[in-house]
Amino acid sequence: MALSTKNIKISEGKINKAIAPGNTQGMIYDISLKPGYNPDSYYLVLNIETAPIDDFEGFYLDPKDESKGRHQGQVGRVRSSQYAYETKTLPSGIKVDRDENILKAIMTIAKAQGKLDEINDIEGETIEDYVNSAKSVICNDVFLNFCIAGKEYTNKEGYIAYDLFLPKFANKKYAFSEDPANVIAFNEKDHILPEKKKAAAESVSDFEPQQTASASNDFNLF
Repeated sequence: MALSTKNIKISEGKINKAIAPGNTQGMIYDISLKPGYNPDSYYLVLNIETAPIDDFEGFYLDPKDESKGRHQGQVGRVRSSQYAYETKTLPSGIKVDRDENILKAIMTIAKAQGKLDEINDIEGETIEDYVNSAKSVICNDVFLNFCIAGKEYTNKEGYIAYDLFLPKFANKKYAFSEDPANVIAFNEKDHILPEKKKAAAESVSDFEPQQTASASNDFNLF
């Protein structure tokens, strides 16, 4: 039989459902606090969705109830800082406060969204209460331009994936802004942290997670 391409179909690559490190435009649809490695430390996590993509099948809005439909864009959980927020005294003698720096992080987001007055009206007895109340202001359909960095890890399927986070203020540019001209330009050298491979002789029992540094002085977006 003669060979022919007539009946061969070319499979088209599908767009990844998840946000990858890079420059992107997105809206924050949820925020939450996640514990860090150190006791009483917290990450502030932003759930971000990009603008709708044509002919795209995103993650389900609620995996337990598929009738609610799917996200129209790519989504990702992005930490507001590479490091967790914690209360401590730095080697310089400067004291930093976990809750105060989480409030500053949320305030900068609200400022970028044009919602500073609204966020100033939010109060909470605890930082957990405050973040839950702040969702009513921060989580909305306001699109911002982001620079998203990532730390590599190998997922369960054996592929490289990323823990996403926002980079620090650099060269008078910010991790996010309504104006793309004010946002850090992503580059792999500065914004991708390679996965650290274990030595062949290292046993699993010998491995301890690396303790995180403090994010207290790192959050300087605006």
